[in-house]
Amino acid sequence: MDKNNKNNYNKNNNDFNNNDHIDKLFFKAFRNIVIRQEILKHCRLFKENCKLEIFDKETLLNFKYRSYTSIVYYSINEPIDRFLIPESTTSLIFSNFNQPFAPNTIPESVKTIDLGIAYNHEIDNKSLPSLTKLIIRKKYKKPITKESLPSSITELTLEKTPKEIMIDKNSYPSSLRTIIFGNCFNKRLEAGSIISNAPISTIIFGFDFDSYLEPNSIPPTVTTLIFGYHYDKPIFPRALPSSLTSLTFGHRFNQRLLKGDLPDSLLSLTFSSCFNQTLSKAILPNNLTTLILGYYFDQPIRPNDLPQTLTLLKLGHNFNKQLTVGSIPNSVTSLTLGRYRHPIPPQVIPPSIKTLCFNKNIEDYLEPGSIPPSVTNLIKTYKS
Repeated sequence: MDKNNKNNYNKNNNDFNNNDHIDKLFFKAFRNIVIRQEILKHCRLFKENCKLEIFDKETLLNFKYRSYTSIVYYSINEPIDRFLIPESTTSLIFSNFNQPFAPNTIPESVKTIDLGIAYNHEIDNKSLPSLTKLIIRKKYKKPITKESLPSSITELTLEKTPKEIMIDKNSYPSSLRTIIFGNCFNKRLEAGSIISNAPISTIIFGFDFDSYLEPNSIPPTVTTLIFGYHYDKPIFPRALPSSLTSLTFGHRFNQRLLKGDLPDSLLSLTFSSCFNQTLSKAILPNNLTTLILGYYFDQPIRPNDLPQTLTLLKLGHNFNKQLTVGSIPNSVTSLTLGRYRHPIPPQVIPPSIKTLCFNKNIEDYLEPGSIPPSVTNLIKTYKS
């Protein structure tokens, strides 16, 4: 064993021993009736008081258990005084609040702020703590500059396009990784509308979004793209960036996909409930490892339709087209069959499968030897 490996081994062994020692101390203390009752009391108080909605300042200032509060719903339109918000608060959610933030009034413990439906004052990062998440609602009409967003922001939620709220590429902090377009957002994104110096890796569209994506409207750094419930528009060539590795479609998506619509970089593809279109080798990227097909999918899967790189395949509740030898690639290790109701002869389920999930009713269709010996995890569901 070389010196580095020996040091790593010793460190891991010490960490294990320390954790084991801590566990023993905890259980030793927990067996003490007085200490156990005290621990349980504080757990109960936290559970009962971790969320607090306030309608006047006095209630919050005088609240007996304010030190247990982690989420504050600020349902008044009055300025925030210093020391008003508990130091234990991690999330601050406004409703009709429309007052400027004064410096040092929001504790550093706050990591998430939802500005609410009425807020329309210029955002100044000197008045905000080291946030990681900020939600800006659609009534906000002030420009966002380099001085607006804290340098710690990793997730930004918008209900307008960046162009509408006047945010340029230099205004995004370098820490930003995720942009979420909120549930009310349903605007068409033009090419180049999200230009950022920050390496944005994830874009999530909310519940209402159902507008066309123009080519080059998604930044070339994005690796994860998630569409919301209502999205059901055709995917144009070059609308999805070549950097994309994970793509999730929402409940209503049921558009026919053509060759070249999905980027070759894609590794994970998820369709939700309504999708029921044919898929083939020409449509699906060659490097795909995960394919999840939703509730209503019921299209034939012929041999070689699916890429030979798949390791996880989930066929939804309604899937009932007969599978033959070769329909499921030999690379698949995790397979979900839903309510499949056809005879399953040997080799239809390939010998690569380790995890197999199916409805209990499928047992009536299993032939001797149809479950390969490679299966080590057999999961039966009982949904009708």
